[in-house]
Amino acid sequence: MTDLVADDPFRFVDIQREHWSQNRIWPWDFLKGTIDSIRLTEPGFNRAAIFELRLISVIGCAVLLLLGARRLPLSYQAMGWATLVMMMLTSWQISMPRYMLAIFPLFLVLAYYGRYPVVHQVIMTTMPFLMGIFYVMFATRFGF
Repeated sequence: MTDLVADDPFRFVDIQREHWSQNRIWPWDFLKGTIDSIRLTEPGFNRAAIFELRLISVIGCAVLLLLGARRLPLSYQAMGWATLVMMMLTSWQISMPRYMLAIFPLFLVLAYYGRYPVVHQVIMTTMPFLMGIFYVMFATRFGF
């Protein structure tokens, strides 16, 4: 999308660098930095809200994309993986869970597996609970 709009597929990363002093890094450095921060930081709300939530969102996104590998068209898979990798190219990504909402193939995978009653009930009970937690974190200025 940014390639069509700005003639640069990495324009998102450039804007992050220009306005928020973030640098381009390799995706494995993103994962290594996140895991190291979890290992080396004292347990607490900031560690949970920034590093642990970031790791959980990346793993959750990858799992959903893998679960949808047979069901999603190749173009949707490519878009999902490319978006995930591009978001992992910035050095300090606090809002990773929020950016995951832009990866629309995840919702298609959830809708597909939501056809099963047990999965549907898990989704319907988990998502509002998470929404409430994230709202409280946002409203109280913690984490994001």
